[in-house]
Amino acid sequence: MIYRHPQGRFEVIETTGRNAFGGTYHICEAVLTPERDMRGLLSDADKYDPEQQIKRTPLSEEEKETICTLYQDDVSVADIAGYIGRSVDMVRRVLDQKGLRKRVPKGRAWTDEERKTIVRMWHQGYSMQAIGDAVDRTWKAVSQEIHSMRKRQAL
Repeated sequence: MIYRHPQGRFEVIETTGRNAFGGTYHICEAVLTPERDMRGLLSDADKYDPEQQIKRTPLSEEEKETICTLYQDDVSVADIAGYIGRSVDMVRRVLDQKGLRKRVPKGRAWTDEERKTIVRMWHQGYSMQAIGDAVDRTWKAVSQEIHSMRKRQAL
């Protein structure tokens, strides 16, 4: 028996029979029918373009120069990767090798005064949020610093 999806995208095929041990079985299987996709909502798999595939060959010097030039013109790494047909990691690797990639600092270093405040307030029972407010840091930063101080056995 065949049932059709209202938009015509699937056919449900039901099969009933007997197995080798004399029992019955019933199988319902939904089968995609792209030719009946009236709404055109199928995945992009049928729109595969081999030209858009990421290249697997080594980068040429010309491609490396293009990457550097585009990056210096403030084009994003993802846009550069799409433009030259390479992965984002490959573009980052080239920029790192050339020393051009801008690194965002992970935060400011902890001062001894901040650490003393953390230890004092921690022993007095203050919350991470209260300690963070006192040292002008987030509660998560305070939590990580307490964890690293415990590892160093400074707390």
